Amino acid sequence: MRTFIIDITQRKTQEKRILEANEQIHMLNAELEERVRQRTAELADAIRSVEKSQREVVKALEKERELNQMKSQFVTVASHEFRTPLATILSSSSLISKYSSAEDDEKRQKHIQRIKSTVNNLTEILNDFLSIGKLDVRVEENMLLKGC
Repeated sequence: MRTFIIDITQRKTQEKRILEANEQIHMLNAELEERVRQRTAELADAIRSVEKSQREVVKALEKERELNQMKSQFVTVASHEFRTPLATILSSSSLISKYSSAEDDEKRQKHIQRIKSTVNNLTEILNDFLSIGKLDVRVEENMLLKGC
């Protein structure tokens, strides 16, 4: 009877290496999955941040539109407030030029007084507008300081 002895040391060494390689692959795969989870969470945070910024920009745009509309209305009112006194000044000055005789002096003085009064009124309106402008600048400065 003959006996054969087969040395399986190499095969066992290779099996051990394969098992170790499989373990390493599983560890690397787990690390990779963890990195993917972390990056997904970071991306989700970034998306939430962008959406929040977007909402803030939309709010700022709405406020800007509202402010522009208010400014437009203000310009319309201001235009009317200036036109009325200017029309009074123009008509009074035209009438003064028609009163050339000495007996029309009382009428002339009446229109001169009307012009002076209207110019004073215009000056008050301008001062009010300047005050509003200064107030507007202060409000904007406060909003900037508060981060609005």
